Formats: sequence, structure tokens, C-alpha cells
Amino acid sequence: MAIDAELDALYSDAERLLDDESVADDDHVKRTLVDTAIEKATELVHRSPDNPDFHHLLGLAWYHHPDKTDARLDQIRSAFQRALSLDPQHQFANQYLGYINFDVADYADAYERFASTNHEFFFSIDQKWRSLKATELAFVCQLRLGRDIDLDKLNQFFAFYLAEEREQVPNTVIPIELRRCAEWLFDQTGNVDDEPLRSIVDFLHASGDLQLSGHAGLKAAR
Repeated sequence: MAIDAELDALYSDAERLLDDESVADDDHVKRTLVDTAIEKATELVHRSPDNPDFHHLLGLAWYHHPDKTDARLDQIRSAFQRALSLDPQHQFANQYLGYINFDVADYADAYERFASTNHEFFFSIDQKWRSLKATELAFVCQLRLGRDIDLDKLNQFFAFYLAEEREQVPNTVIPIELRRCAEWLFDQTGNVDDEPLRSIVDFLHASGDLQLSGHAGLKAAR
């Protein structure tokens, strides 16, 4: 029991450090907080190597690290993949592995991660926004890969998102990546009336997100 209490305390300390880092303004402070969180998460993994949550925490700590190096990327992927090897249904590790692969434009792997999201899980823990983000990024991955999009499913997502936004559900996430993808699609074709770009632009106007964009072609599209 004493060992379990020690591990719980280490886990809580690492989580607190990452929470503090996310709101810190000073770069040196942020780096120190992340480095310390990595140390604590590494100790957790060494002491309990078969715990998927500890590997996920280590991956999350590295995800927060400010140095965008190949070594950081390897650490993130290794930690999340290990968490998933221990628990293939670990939804947080799955989602963050999708995030990091999306960040480096590995859209094929990122799509597989987001497409396998257990949406009911995130609904059940009152983190509906993670489900919305996974759905958004799955569509973006398909578009970036040049794959055909099911317009009915895309429009169903838009309707669901707008309904959630109107209800002011906490943590509803602005679809920034979808907006960036719309700008990219417009730059490819120059025709805002092509589907699915037309549907995306209509949605962005309806959600108000296009106000964040300086892209003249899309701002003018009505």
C-alpha cells in the first residue's frame, strides 16, 4: 500500500506540473516544469513498467516539451505506443498519438488514430470536445491525403458542432485545423464552390470561426 501511495503521489505531482506549465508565461519556468514532470513520469515508468497510464503520462510530458526535435518526437511516439501496446483501448494515448502525427503531417497514421476514437468514452467522462476535435481532424486528414469525403457525414458533423456551440457546452473547440485546411483547399483550386470546400466555408461562416482568418478569398465567400 505504501508503494501505491508513493506512485499515486508521483503521478499527481507530474500532472500538477503539466497543469502549471500550461498557464505559465515565462519560457524558463515552463521548461523547468516540463523537465521535472518528465523526470517524475520516467520514474513512474521505471517503477511500474506495465502501467499504461504511466507511459501515457510520460508521452504527455514530452508532448509539452518546447524543443521540437526528432528526439522529442521519438520519445512521444514511443511512450504513447507503449501505452497502447499495454492497453489497446487507451483513448488518451490513441488521441495524443494522433495529435503528434498530425503535427508532423503524418496524416495517414493520424487518420487511423482519430477514426478509431471511442466517442462514447469521451462523452461519458464529460469531454465531448475531444470527440469533436477527433472528428474534425479525421476529416482534415482525409482532405490532406486527397481522399473522398462522405459529404453527408461531414454535414452531420457540422450540424452537431453548431448545436453544441449554441448550447454553450464547455470546452467546445474552435475548428482551427478545418479552417486552415479550407484555406489550403482554396489555394489548390481557387474555386470555393467545389465540394467539400463549399460546405466547409458555409460551416465556418455559421460558426463565426472565419473571423479568425486573414484569407481574403474565403472571407469574401458567402
